[in-house]
Amino acid sequence: MAAEAEQRLRDPVYGCTGLISRLQEEIRDTQCRLATTRATLAIAAANHAAIDVTERHKQDDDGQQQAAAAAELVDPADEFLDLDGLS
Repeated sequence: MAAEAEQRLRDPVYGCTGLISRLQEEIRDTQCRLATTRATLAIAAANHAAIDVTERHKQDDDGQQQAAAAAELVDPADEFLDLDGLS
């Protein structure tokens, strides 16, 4: 009761109810900011995952191109490739 009386002195119209309302509004605002932050993090994580996938595909493509280029450098009729002497 002492706390209620003190709050009534600070806010004669609303008393404790005014404080409770302000705190509830602050909780709602904080929950909204938390939801916004979580959504932003989810978007950032999705973008990062998409970039990783794109980079992996690019690296795979680069590796395949390098393998194809290396295969073009090797002449199958080259006598030095006949290591066992069977061809």
